[in-house]
Amino acid sequence: MPFIAALDYGERHIGVAISDASGTIASPLTTLPHKNWAQDILAISNSLAPYPVSLVVIGEPLNTDGSAGPQTLITRAFGQQLEKSGFSVAYCDERYSSIQAAETLRSLGCRPENIKRRIDQTAAAIILQRYLDGAG
Repeated sequence: MPFIAALDYGERHIGVAISDASGTIASPLTTLPHKNWAQDILAISNSLAPYPVSLVVIGEPLNTDGSAGPQTLITRAFGQQLEKSGFSVAYCDERYSSIQAAETLRSLGCRPENIKRRIDQTAAAIILQRYLDGAG
């Protein structure tokens, strides 16, 4: 069965998460440095190469009132580039995913330096789990 991936696309880092083969459980995969769209897409493709990915869910950074802001438009433009490279793309509301990721990592006993290193991939897993649960 194909896997579903998710991205927490940010100005400095891109968190990547992957589902299990049944499409029910999301797990953090990696955090990539953001460079430029071409290099980002290549790095994402390489990270996802071991998995038969059918869909990439991108966290959509909406404003607290649910409206689209400047970062939403940038993220959607990146999603269009990802689609041009052959990926199927969907979007999922990412509001508060980084806060939830930090809280989750703290509750697991992660030290602050490890939280900073793992927050983006954990946020991507939260975004993906929302999507898998039908809340996207």
